[in-house]
Amino acid sequence: MLEKPRFDVASSAYRRLGLIGNPFRPSVSDDVLEDPAQVACHAEAMHLLAALDSEAARERSRPIWVSKSEDIPDFYTRIPLAETLTVLSDNEDLDLLAAYVPFFMMRHGRIRSALEMLAEKLAMTSFGVTLAEYSKAALSDPDPELLEASGLSREEALALAERFSASPAETSAEVFGEDLTVRAEGPGVDEIVGSGGRRMSALEADPEADGEGQDATPVTEPGQPELDVEGESEPAASELPAHLVYLIEHVRTHVSPVLARGIVAYIDGGAYALSQELKITRGPRKTLAAIARFATYRFRKVVIIYDQFDSWYVAPDDLRIRIAGALAEIRMLLSTTGILVFLAGDLELTEIRDQFMGSREVPWTMAPLLEEVTPESNIPSGLVSFALSATSLTGQVPDRLADLESMAGDKDPGFLGRLGGLVDDMAVDADEPVATGDPVAVMSE
Repeated sequence: MLEKPRFDVASSAYRRLGLIGNPFRPSVSDDVLEDPAQVACHAEAMHLLAALDSEAARERSRPIWVSKSEDIPDFYTRIPLAETLTVLSDNEDLDLLAAYVPFFMMRHGRIRSALEMLAEKLAMTSFGVTLAEYSKAALSDPDPELLEASGLSREEALALAERFSASPAETSAEVFGEDLTVRAEGPGVDEIVGSGGRRMSALEADPEADGEGQDATPVTEPGQPELDVEGESEPAASELPAHLVYLIEHVRTHVSPVLARGIVAYIDGGAYALSQELKITRGPRKTLAAIARFATYRFRKVVIIYDQFDSWYVAPDDLRIRIAGALAEIRMLLSTTGILVFLAGDLELTEIRDQFMGSREVPWTMAPLLEEVTPESNIPSGLVSFALSATSLTGQVPDRLADLESMAGDKDPGFLGRLGGLVDDMAVDADEPVATGDPVAVMSE
């Protein structure tokens, strides 16, 4: 069994080696597979993560198109996908907020499907820390009009900004409440889901861009009167401390009224209430763009991963064209804040492909799985080079690790494990000669 890596994916230790991660130590293990197959699948996950890392550094990221060979069973693509999503869900070094959108979610709306999944990820990924980053920015360079309206002095704003900077999570918990999924004193999950579902039923799934409604007033349940912004849906300004009035109004004015209502829901009910509130909008395009922009106060980019296109060609031609057009819209909405990823597999997806001709290609070939192995060893001859190239930040085997390529011949079952250990040893201090000696000498011991 292969060990887990000593350092996180995208950590500075691996970056100094020219790698996004350890090529021979998967972050997610699969005991069903032999070690060589695990390394090949892990390499494809690292290939995608390295591409995401590179695109996130660009002001305007290119979409990423992931294809696979039809010779590889679909089962094998699930493994690098699982590792990719696992790493993205909890990795501060990559600094990306990723939402996964299966194709069938399009039934919720071509734009709303992305909005709903991104809203959940934003709300459930230590939202208090994200809110702290925004609050620090809003207070460090305060809006004079909002300061006056809220009664918060400039000195108080700057002092609170310093506290958010020094201890973001703790200050956020003090100002907005502990970062809990559901608050004991707030509405329960059933109430949140029931009310949210009824309010969402009043919304058009796919409003046209020029027909998107305004969200200055909340969406209420069918048959109920509209509520004013300062009405029952939110506490009156006089009921809130000045710093909260300022921050909520800052979000409403500079980001989105939907997000402002979401923050009130977070204060009252927790992260789950926030996630539901963010989905309830008459303007899904505006809200998607707004929450992506809000997320980048903490994360480098948001990532939307589209997958499970098996039923693509079952959809009518005109629907496929409308979906492709909506995806192109999303690309424009997130032009500087997001990255779109399409797990196309071995499908052409012609209508989408035509809209994304400039995409970055990430082929999941898993080529070593197609190689024949010798009776003496089950390690494909090209596996080491394949894993190093896929895990490299540049797509080429780093010079410092070039000697490892020559060692991919017939080896005993522990060979890949020793390679993983050697890479981790070298990552401890990549600027100095590795303490364990020459790689060839170490591996031959």
